[in-house]
Amino acid sequence: MKVNITTNRQDLRRIRQMPGDYMIALKRGVGYAMKFLVKEIQGGLGQHGRPKNRTGKLRDSFKSHVDGIDGIITSDSPYAMIHEYGGVIQGKPWFMFSIGGNFKTVRQVSIPARPYIQPEINQNEVKMGDIINQEIIEELNK
Repeated sequence: MKVNITTNRQDLRRIRQMPGDYMIALKRGVGYAMKFLVKEIQGGLGQHGRPKNRTGKLRDSFKSHVDGIDGIITSDSPYAMIHEYGGVIQGKPWFMFSIGGNFKTVRQVSIPARPYIQPEINQNEVKMGDIINQEIIEELNK
């Protein structure tokens, strides 16, 4: 799973016109903002309506990096996307699981969407902007 967070292109034009190493400050700020967002996503697991954090595998699967000036969050968890968007998982050829001590066998399981990434992006948009702006302000004050 991969989530791209892109920088506002209009703001980018203004930053490019500034003297100094503002592009470096912007990239550094985006990197800090992505690390902050990963922590928020990880901390949100298990909250109402979101995937539980039973083993920590989903939580620990998130990584962030910067590509140019875009922030990228990835997860190598095979179930990161199905939790975010929902969907149907096909058995190979069957799924077997226990409900109340009784075993059930089915060919497919429908997983409801339990968004946990996009809500964190929406909730922390201003904070991430503040983190990026702080890096640029620090560059201005040099």
